[in-house]
Amino acid sequence: MTKQKYSTLNKKINHEQMQSPHSWEEVYQCIKDYRKTTVAPVDTMGCERLAEKPNDVITPQSLIALMLSSQTKDQVTAAAMQNLRQQLTGGLNIESIMQVDEEFLDQCISKQAAKICKEEYGGDIPNSVEELMKLPGVGPKMAGPEATQNLYIKTQKRK
Repeated sequence: MTKQKYSTLNKKINHEQMQSPHSWEEVYQCIKDYRKTTVAPVDTMGCERLAEKPNDVITPQSLIALMLSSQTKDQVTAAAMQNLRQQLTGGLNIESIMQVDEEFLDQCISKQAAKICKEEYGGDIPNSVEELMKLPGVGPKMAGPEATQNLYIKTQKRK
């Protein structure tokens, strides 16, 4: 779905009353029951779990993980994040991304997105879905969860 189609659909949804699918509550409860006993890769290797702990790298690393995850399974994303941390001088952060060979980085993520984050957001990432979707390689699927997590992390930093 393109960003323009997403915007149009989002406006349409906000203006129309949507009806819930038949028996969605039953299906949802079955999924909840199943997930109580089953550990999925996303539980241990989801994008929000792949970032290192220093606060200045959590949100950029989460965005990078999310960009990678749109193309790979969680296990592959986790391995790619570990590889980037080991291969980039100084670890995986905005500065190291800006310094690395573009050909190497293009195999993993968008250097242009890192440049925008550095120049326009002081090395952090945008707070809103709309601003995140302006970054190369970020679409609606990525922007919603990432914006929510970024705002949560920033709120926790203030406490």
